[in-house]
Amino acid sequence: MRERPAPPESPATRAAVLAAVRAGTATYRQIAQRHGVSYGAVSNIAVAAGIRRKARHVPRRPRGPRRRRARTGRGRRCPAPSRTRRAGGTSR
Repeated sequence: MRERPAPPESPATRAAVLAAVRAGTATYRQIAQRHGVSYGAVSNIAVAAGIRRKARHVPRRPRGPRRRRARTGRGRRCPAPSRTRRAGGTSR
């Protein structure tokens, strides 16, 4: 049996969550714990109000062009036995 969905947050709770999100001093998880709602509820309230968080990842340093390994020999180190011998046991 499925669980019933949580009751909607009261307008006072939504206002308090929005104020905390706008302040930007706490994470969404901390805000959710303080106000007794889920992380998803905090996120949904912020999105509904048009608030988006900035990207928190550190951008990777730019890399130069990709280097290719030098091809040496015939390409494979150990070719399969079926490729080295001809059918019927005759050699080249």
